[in-house]
Amino acid sequence: MFACSNGQCVESYLVCDGRTDCTDGSDETQDLCNGFITCPSYAFRCKYGACVDESAKCNGIKDCVDGSDENLPECKTNTQVNQTIGTKCQGRNKFKCKSGKCINKASTCDGIRDCQDGSDETLLLCKNVQCSKYAFKCDYGACVNKSSECFGKEQCSNGSVQEHCKPITPIPAVENHKNISQSSIESTTQSNNMQKCMVPNTEGTIYYYNNINQKNVLPYHTQVDQNTLVYEDCEADYYKVVPTRFMVCLESGQWEPLVRDQLCLKKCPPMTSDSLDIQCSYNGEPVDCSKSSINGTKLRPSCKSTHSLPNGQIETPVELYCQSNGKWSGQLYTCVPQCGKIVPPSKPLIFHGVTAYYGTAPWNVGIYRRDKNNNYKMHCGGSLITSNLIISAAHCFWESDSTNKIIMNNGKYKIAVGKYVSNILEMDNEFTQIIEVELIYINNNFFGHTGFYAYDIAVVVLQTKVKISYMVSPVCMDWTDKFSIPNDGSLGKIVGWGKTEHMVQSSTLLEASLPYINHTACRNMYRNGFEVFVTSDKFCAGTKSGQGVLEGDSGAGLTFEHDSLHYLTGVTSDKDPNTNDSIALFTDVSYHLQWIRTIYTNYSN
Repeated sequence: MFACSNGQCVESYLVCDGRTDCTDGSDETQDLCNGFITCPSYAFRCKYGACVDESAKCNGIKDCVDGSDENLPECKTNTQVNQTIGTKCQGRNKFKCKSGKCINKASTCDGIRDCQDGSDETLLLCKNVQCSKYAFKCDYGACVNKSSECFGKEQCSNGSVQEHCKPITPIPAVENHKNISQSSIESTTQSNNMQKCMVPNTEGTIYYYNNINQKNVLPYHTQVDQNTLVYEDCEADYYKVVPTRFMVCLESGQWEPLVRDQLCLKKCPPMTSDSLDIQCSYNGEPVDCSKSSINGTKLRPSCKSTHSLPNGQIETPVELYCQSNGKWSGQLYTCVPQCGKIVPPSKPLIFHGVTAYYGTAPWNVGIYRRDKNNNYKMHCGGSLITSNLIISAAHCFWESDSTNKIIMNNGKYKIAVGKYVSNILEMDNEFTQIIEVELIYINNNFFGHTGFYAYDIAVVVLQTKVKISYMVSPVCMDWTDKFSIPNDGSLGKIVGWGKTEHMVQSSTLLEASLPYINHTACRNMYRNGFEVFVTSDKFCAGTKSGQGVLEGDSGAGLTFEHDSLHYLTGVTSDKDPNTNDSIALFTDVSYHLQWIRTIYTNYSN
């Protein structure tokens, strides 16, 4: 381990690698790096002493902390190489073929044509590559396994290895070898004293012969002949700390170089959230955390603009780190949708005496039922209380011969949010979403007309969650009975697609403001027999003349404003058919809070 100046510890192989792993940058300084390491032949030495891959030069990415790999004279003049080395491929260790395909930089100049156009194996690209003494240099500059001279295969992409091939006597395989522990590197001896090297078992690392047509992966404990070049790569969900690494089996039966540092580190899992905006960066550059992340990636979460922390908590800045063990330094928290907020008026939708605007009731839901012609028609309204639950009226789904209070949807119902035109086929704005219903809970004490529409309330469960935005968001629920019953005459808001004053079904969303009438006053208004429908869980809203609800508005939510937020107070239930006024009955949501809460808890977890 390396001790940073600020006391932080990082892995020793991360020192002087071109990237700052110490938060104070003390692992990438000139004083340290100029005397700390000697760069191998295939590496480029940064001005301050760090080593990065040779292909890092002039690739449009600052692989050296000081940017010295991008400030070279050839970076300005060698335009042809710049066309070959990809600057638009994602990732610092990627190479862009002339065809546009992106490959790993470690796959260039290795004798294998990974680009279909061969642009990764050209004289221009490979002529300056320095091969190790254990490798064979192809005519155009690529480096291949020296032992491939006698494998009888064309290891160079132009076949130049064949001109130098010399026959050798194959060595018989060893039947027995000594067991080795994980990450150990041991040797074994044959009866003729020819020692072989054994492929180690290292977490996340695979070993292979680099043949021209394919990678010949070597199982752990495979015995490898002397002078054989073996390449290293990483398994899925691991990443390499250096672009290229290989080892050669020496006559002593040991690997050279004898590298003990891990090549492959485990990636941290993807991080996504429906309620959080997640910003991630690596070495100061933005990265996508919805994919696996590498060690050193920083993650900063924050509630989406349409969400906030529950119970009025104040959000404080949090930063998570992807650690070398493949785990994030902490967990994401969850935000909840902001409820009951309306959007300031921006665009009028109708002019039938009452005007509704985009965002006037973001919680409003249209419920559609399939008819005998398999067309979905507007049937009832509802109110979104969370991203997958809707409150509506039980009579919208009730069938008199049914005894089941949990209705499994078989495609009969769909819902729409962000909708202002009633036609389900018309996607009238970017926020409109059409979602399938999974099932419907009807209160166990609801029995339709024979039960005088008491307990006329239902909870609709959606198959998928709606996408929350300013134009689609839930209404507030007064779970703790914090607010008192509205005073008589207090105005509540309701929207819907019911019939207009001309008794014509509205094709666009209508809005009305209705005065509250308490249960007792409401019941005393009727002396014609309708009073039996004013059950204990009902109140009234409306006036003898003016705005109100009509047929088609069933299930729509009536909200009242508290502390500038709209709370669901009633659900449109019934209306005396013998009167011409606009007064209607509403199911009191507070009367059914415990029943709603049980369902809410089951589906919010």
